[in-house]
Amino acid sequence: MKTLRTIAALILACAAAGASAGDLAAQKATGIAMAADSKICDGGRCDVFTADSSEYRTEVVFAPASDLKDFRFLSLNFRDANDSGVFFDEKEMYHVAALKAGSPLVVRMTFFGDIPSYGISYVDATGKTVRYTLSLSGMDGKPELAPYKN
Repeated sequence: MKTLRTIAALILACAAAGASAGDLAAQKATGIAMAADSKICDGGRCDVFTADSSEYRTEVVFAPASDLKDFRFLSLNFRDANDSGVFFDEKEMYHVAALKAGSPLVVRMTFFGDIPSYGISYVDATGKTVRYTLSLSGMDGKPELAPYKN
């Protein structure tokens, strides 16, 4: 299995161009950490989910700083992009009532191309469901999150 180069443990504010300050603040507040090296789980408890079995898959670790309610890992299918935003149809692949701080989730997945194939959603502290695509930056190849609508 090919892996991405090791990246910084925390990516706190990776959003697509045009994301609102609110999107960045919400993402920063979650403290979602993504890493291409699952050593973050050594000595601790981790759940592992395999999204696909491509020979090019890698491991991405979601390690929230605080509990995330109703956390879902999603398969995405691009539907539309317009002045209102980017829209995807989604299919739930993994669900947990709460992704707990201190219990990271390792997802084995492939970054298939330029259009995101996977995303996450969770319910924030205000009770709103927030959604992010998961893709690789075209600038440096690091994983990044970008808000989307369904």
